[in-house]
Amino acid sequence: MSSTFRHTTLLILICIGCAISSCVAVPRVKTSIFEGQQGTISLRVFAEPMQRAQHPVTLEPHIIRGVLKGLYVHDTQSILESALTANNSPVQAFTQEEIDFLVPHIIAGLEKATPEEEIVFQMHSSQSHHTRYTTGSLYCSDSTAHVLIHGYHEASKKPPLLSRPSTSFSRPKMWTMSFQPSKAVINTSLDTTSQTSFPFHFAIHLPRLTQTMKHHASPITPESPSIHEEVEGLRESLQQQHRQIERLENQLQIDSPPQLLR
Repeated sequence: MSSTFRHTTLLILICIGCAISSCVAVPRVKTSIFEGQQGTISLRVFAEPMQRAQHPVTLEPHIIRGVLKGLYVHDTQSILESALTANNSPVQAFTQEEIDFLVPHIIAGLEKATPEEEIVFQMHSSQSHHTRYTTGSLYCSDSTAHVLIHGYHEASKKPPLLSRPSTSFSRPKMWTMSFQPSKAVINTSLDTTSQTSFPFHFAIHLPRLTQTMKHHASPITPESPSIHEEVEGLRESLQQQHRQIERLENQLQIDSPPQLLR
């Protein structure tokens, strides 16, 4: 074997080794914030080394609640399955109990996170004696909350690689997601297919979301009766009924003749 051939072979092996080593994923550092029966919350370094967020940041609880309440899921069923299903409309992705659990931990995570970290959460829910897992992440940048859902009500902790309809009638549920109000979503920053396959990615403009939440709020106006006024009205009605009963009782005593003593 010639020296030139050996050098060439060695160079090829070195290049292959470098290519393999470059493909090996570098472990992403995670810092646990909370671990419990309902789920876990952690901080995790971004997969992209150059990605940055505007952390730490402090957000009000009602804003985080608005973000979580705005996420809706819909099961991607075939035409036959949809016809056999009575209710196939989108539903909120998180229950009120799950939102109450996530809000304080997400706020704490955003206040502790560095610009190189995102908040990662995993929810545990029991359905028919089986544990289902919902996994996602969240970070803030440019007055925008980025929410990514990597898996929804999955039987395994590992998120699925894709979300694709199946021809099997007994297939597991496949999901699409949406956000309401839609005007709060910045679609231009996302891929056009991101809302129909995992991970679902929503960039939510927080000032727009806050404005919409204020617009849909219904505080008591001067024209609307307050609770105090309603109570006073009920009290007055009861008093009138009591006076009417007394009047009828007095009239009954006057009209009834006295009984004669034997």
